[in-house]
Amino acid sequence: MNALKELSFDEFDPISKAIWLQKLQKELKESGKEFAKTDIEPFYTSEDISTQENFARNQLLTSATTPWLIDEEILYSPDITAKIKNAIKSGADGISLSLAQSLSYKEVENLQEIGPSLKFLNFCLEEDIEIPNELFEGGCNGALRITIKKNWLSDNTLERLYGLLQRNFINYRLLSISSSLNNKDSDIVTELSSTLALAIEYIHYFTEKGIPLIPALRNIEFTFTTGKDFLMEISKLRAFRLLWNRVMEAYKINPLEINTPLHCVAFPEPTPSPENVIELTTKAMSSVLGGCNSLTIKPFDNKQTDFSERISRNIALLLKEESYLDKVSDPLGGAYYIEKTTSVLTEKAWALLRDIENKGGYLKNL
Repeated sequence: MNALKELSFDEFDPISKAIWLQKLQKELKESGKEFAKTDIEPFYTSEDISTQENFARNQLLTSATTPWLIDEEILYSPDITAKIKNAIKSGADGISLSLAQSLSYKEVENLQEIGPSLKFLNFCLEEDIEIPNELFEGGCNGALRITIKKNWLSDNTLERLYGLLQRNFINYRLLSISSSLNNKDSDIVTELSSTLALAIEYIHYFTEKGIPLIPALRNIEFTFTTGKDFLMEISKLRAFRLLWNRVMEAYKINPLEINTPLHCVAFPEPTPSPENVIELTTKAMSSVLGGCNSLTIKPFDNKQTDFSERISRNIALLLKEESYLDKVSDPLGGAYYIEKTTSVLTEKAWALLRDIENKGGYLKNL
């Protein structure tokens, strides 16, 4: 023990980033490769971290909310009660109910009985499917997630949402905004800025129709599809949180007053394969380490069987119950690479968002 106490690294000379870069370039050259200079560098050191990055880190810690939740998606079927009970008993925190058609009166009654026993019950549906207002009442929390076929909701759907917002269902978030509209064949910066621009478009639309700003903001939830780039996906979610804080500050709203949730979805590759389990695990980790509030992991074989659903659920349980990734706020905060890439994405996306808004907003830039 005494030897350990006396251990010192003073005999080693400090190494600057420039020395590391020289060594990297030398080894790449010896292997016949070249060092490609891009906006994102291969590594960062303490020399790269400014007061701005430290401020962002503090902001993310301050805005940290409750531990992330396991959100299991279940396709509605006649035996839905048994499926929901099994999912909750097996570790899911709540359910996202995927509806392929409108519900009958009996089915609505059934869900009204189940809802209050869950932490949350979300509804996922296409634009042409309607669900009765009664499902948003009572003691259950959740979100309404409408799949948009184009880049903007239809007039009919917007009117339905306006009617729901007027009812002020305090337990449900009715404006679920998905980044999937903006991440097809686009880079992360475009995905971030376009998702924010879409949210601003919704805010303007509903506040101009008479919905007060605070209720409109409190009805917003964001859904992100997590990609394969492990570290950049973490930085993406952290950057989005900082960017959304800036948007709310522009409306003179304290972000802590709203606590907008970020929901993440991990999709497998289209071809069923056991290797998809590994990919889903890394995507789930990116989501959690990036600061999601809830996580859905799709079945690895793209089928909803008892086995594949259990595997997906167990991935989340492994991260939560065995890795304790729900016990620490912003666990990778302070890591030089994560902090710097978060800052780079934030500033680039903010500049692009301002450009979109200066040109008339989301709809005029489609």
